[in-house]
Amino acid sequence: MSREMNKEEERPQIKDYNNLPKPVAIDVERAFIGALMIDRDAHKKVGFVLPEMFYNDHNRIIYEAELSLIEEDKPVDCLTVAHKLASRNKLEEVGGAGYVSEISSKVASSTYIEYHGSIIAQYYVIREAIDNLLRTAGNATELNKDVSDILEECQETLDYLGRINVDDGVQHINDVLKNVYHNIMEASARKNDIVGLTSGYPLLDKSTMGWQSKDFIPIGGRP
Repeated sequence: MSREMNKEEERPQIKDYNNLPKPVAIDVERAFIGALMIDRDAHKKVGFVLPEMFYNDHNRIIYEAELSLIEEDKPVDCLTVAHKLASRNKLEEVGGAGYVSEISSKVASSTYIEYHGSIIAQYYVIREAIDNLLRTAGNATELNKDVSDILEECQETLDYLGRINVDDGVQHINDVLKNVYHNIMEASARKNDIVGLTSGYPLLDKSTMGWQSKDFIPIGGRP
């Protein structure tokens, strides 16, 4: 009996995980969106950062405005961002033009935007993982739910989070489509059937239609 009691005493106490502090980095988010206002092209390095990854709603809304300007191929600075927000009736919601200008003025360079972007993405993954595990814990207390369904739901979310790239240049779908469209138009303008790089060997070019980016084509033969 005393042995069983000792086991109970050694068992760790269950914490109130609903009150767990979640990782956030508001200053990093501000530095990130501020960097885009002084260097729009820096977005090409951080296409993996999505609006939903921002913890602060004001910063997320500003980032959405920046992305919209980039997609429209327009300048991105404190004035154009404020104008875009105003057109969406969001300017006052984020703190006004003063807040947008303050963010821009506090960033001197976009040098660290990739590092800041990776922090934003990593913290998002951690927050989502915590929320998912809390939902799973809540579902586990409902006796009418099948345990296999609970575990499957949890695994699906964790698999999704595991596929999120948090530190390198995953391309935004819009960028991919633009590249595809450019390649199609470029190929259609040619007068022959070669849509890639020519090898200098007509028969080989006819078979491959030209070499494409990232193609690996081994060529072998006997003397």
